[in-house]
Amino acid sequence: MARLAGVPVEDRLASVRAAATRFGCAVLLKGAPSLVASAGRVLVDTQSSSDLAVAGMGDALTGVCGSLMAQGLEADVAGAVALYHTGRAAGIAGRGAALTPSDVVRWLPDAWTEEGESHSDLGLPFVVFDADPPR
Repeated sequence: MARLAGVPVEDRLASVRAAATRFGCAVLLKGAPSLVASAGRVLVDTQSSSDLAVAGMGDALTGVCGSLMAQGLEADVAGAVALYHTGRAAGIAGRGAALTPSDVVRWLPDAWTEEGESHSDLGLPFVVFDADPPR
């Protein structure tokens, strides 16, 4: 991010917001956690894992984002949904540090169709947060 956008990354939240404002577009900053910023909001990935930090994983993520945008999702929402589902696919694959982008692509259909408990500990009846607990 620092090289591409000329924005310091010491404060990742400030960096991604500044880049989105400067360039007037959605910006996805991979890391732990990954962040997606657009005008006025930042979405935080809940499925981050260092297992996803391998060569080619950004290509898989970009393909999922592009597919979602082609189906009509806004760029920031597409980024957030792609992060969530690639993270879920990685979790389903269960390969840990041996994870490859091919594993994520292989398990994406399962991530798209998995169903949670439809229960949330948030105490808000209109919000279902069914992410796995942190590892």
